[in-house]
Amino acid sequence: MALDYDGFAQEACQEVHYINPASHRYHATIRPSDRDLSQYVDKILSIFSDGLQWRDLPVVMKLSLHYLEDFTNLGLEEKRDSVVHILYEVIDKTDTPYLPDSFSDPLFKKMAIPFVDLIVPESLEDFLPSVKQKNEPSDEIFEEYASEVYETFENGFHWKDLVTVTRVSILFANQFDSLSLVEKKDTAKKFLAMIIDNTDTPYLPDQYADPIFKEVSNSCIDMIMDQLLIL
Repeated sequence: MALDYDGFAQEACQEVHYINPASHRYHATIRPSDRDLSQYVDKILSIFSDGLQWRDLPVVMKLSLHYLEDFTNLGLEEKRDSVVHILYEVIDKTDTPYLPDSFSDPLFKKMAIPFVDLIVPESLEDFLPSVKQKNEPSDEIFEEYASEVYETFENGFHWKDLVTVTRVSILFANQFDSLSLVEKKDTAKKFLAMIIDNTDTPYLPDQYADPIFKEVSNSCIDMIMDQLLIL
C-alpha cells in the first residue's frame, strides 16, 4: 500500500514538535543553532530508520519548515539555509535506494538547494498561471504544451532541470479551474511524466533516473498544491 506522505508528514511533525526549542517563548527571537538543528535531525532519523527514499526529500523539507515556524524572525534566505542544513545532515546519515551512497548523496545534495527554493518560494503566487483555461486538459492540450517543453531539453534532461519542470507542471495544471485539487495533482504528475519519459538523461540510464525524478517531483507537487489551498 502506498504511503500517504502528506499525512505521514503531519504525524511526524506532531511527533517531533516537542523537541522544538522554539516552543519556548524565549527562543522565538533567535536563530536555531547547529546543535538545535542536529537534535531535530536525530528525531527525523528515527522516522526514516528504514532508509531515506527519494520521495522523502520533500517530506524532510516539510518537517524542517514545521520546526522553523516558531522562529518568526527568520528571513527567507535564513529559513532556506536552515532547511538545507537539515537536509544535508539527514542525507549524510541515511542510506538511499537504487544507488550507492557515494553516488546518491552528492545527487541528493545537488538537488536540495533548488528544491528548497521551490518549496520555500518568495510567494506561492509564483505557482499560479496568468492565463486560465475553461476547458479540461485533453490529450491534444497535453501534447501541445509538452512539445514546447521538449525543445528546451534537446541536449538532454539534467538533474538541475527537475525543479524547472516541476514548476512548469504545476503551472500547467493550475490553468484548469474546473479541476479538483486531486485532479490538478494528477494532471501535474501526468505532464511531468510526459516530459521525463520523452527526454534523455546523461550520466545515468533512464531506467534509474526516471523513477527518481518522478518520486521527488511528485512528492513536491503534492506539497505545493496543498499549500496553494490557502490562497
